[in-house]
Amino acid sequence: MMHIKDLGPIIRALETETDPKAKLDLMDLAKRCQILPEQDYLLHSVAKAMTPLVKRVFGPLSLIFVMTEPGRRQVFLAVLARMCRDGSVTILDATARTALLEQLLCRSDAQLIAQAYGSCPPGFIAQLKRLGDVARSEDFYLDLFDYLSANPGVSAHLTGMTHDTPLNETTLDLLKCLPPSQSGLRLLRHFQYADSFRHFMGVYEIISGHETLQPEHLERIAKGQSPHRLLENLYLRKPFPPPAIAPAADMHHIPDGAALVRAAKSFRNCLTDFVAEGLRGVRQYYIWHAPDSPPVLFSIDADPPFGWFLSECRLKDNEPLPDALTHAFRARLVALGIRRDCSVEELMKPFRGRNSVTLDEILRGARR
Repeated sequence: MMHIKDLGPIIRALETETDPKAKLDLMDLAKRCQILPEQDYLLHSVAKAMTPLVKRVFGPLSLIFVMTEPGRRQVFLAVLARMCRDGSVTILDATARTALLEQLLCRSDAQLIAQAYGSCPPGFIAQLKRLGDVARSEDFYLDLFDYLSANPGVSAHLTGMTHDTPLNETTLDLLKCLPPSQSGLRLLRHFQYADSFRHFMGVYEIISGHETLQPEHLERIAKGQSPHRLLENLYLRKPFPPPAIAPAADMHHIPDGAALVRAAKSFRNCLTDFVAEGLRGVRQYYIWHAPDSPPVLFSIDADPPFGWFLSECRLKDNEPLPDALTHAFRARLVALGIRRDCSVEELMKPFRGRNSVTLDEILRGARR
């Protein structure tokens, strides 16, 4: 009687034996060890979702598949996945199945792949050999072949990157989205899923105006900059709309988000949270340098069609302006045509619709 432990050497001999007659004799010997229905769990433990396909080809001899070295078994799975896609597995009769089994057990990895796929792209077998004990999905083998066939230049770098972490369906799905270059492959370190990369690219396209990652930006990520920091830098460097206040020696317009962040750090306030308002053009930021006085960081809000009004002014650490500086600042705003009150919408509320506020009450409130 043959035991499972006896089958391993036989299968290894099948893979290395060169004499055709000896191969057939060894295969005949291997056929004496059949997997029983109650032992299907052995096959399923390595074939997973491809178990029905393996059983269709190997039949009761599926234990040969189970006991085959894992890397070689992955080659078998790649071949079967292609045959399933082509429909050739469904038309196998007993004679054709025997011939296929002889080919699987007796031909080299490269021969099997080339026969099934028509070619064997660089790195394909190396990737298969690293997949370990368990089968991937049928689509995984086909997609991996298609990717390496279309991008032969990345195979060596991909092989190096997957030395300790073999490819899986999730990584391959992401890989297909990335630029097919050595720098592009380095994005694997920054993203786990294809959807997260697609989301990144959606934001990138809006901010940069480019549908594809530009070479200089890709190179920055390849050199260590995170994609999140890249997006932030591009966002902060988008210029704000032109200033409403004409340039002057004492008046400095803050032109973009990066400059606003620097000003917020210098003045130690929270203006870093208000970049979006600057980009939308609803608010502008300035630094006023009065003679012999500390600089004043202030913002004005758009109030179309009525111009602009002062929304905030502060010294460093959010300190209010002293009285003397306040009077000088108000005079400067008047000269610039900037109002100090609020939006016209707010000013008009007492005058629109039903309300009990009289004009005298409004004026008394203004005097206070």
